[in-house]
Amino acid sequence: MLISCWSTKGGSGTTVVAAALALVFARTTGDALLADLAGDQPAALGLPADATSP
Repeated sequence: MLISCWSTKGGSGTTVVAAALALVFARTTGDALLADLAGDQPAALGLPADATSP
């Protein structure tokens, strides 16, 4: 399953929705991948930017 979250406007909550969806899928199915092309996830999760880099 692929779920995409996007918005044409910044500040609309897309980052929070994407993180919440990933959390729900990880807890219910054990599998989830969150790919943030905007780069907002580390800040939203309270992590340093390099903590989520491969």
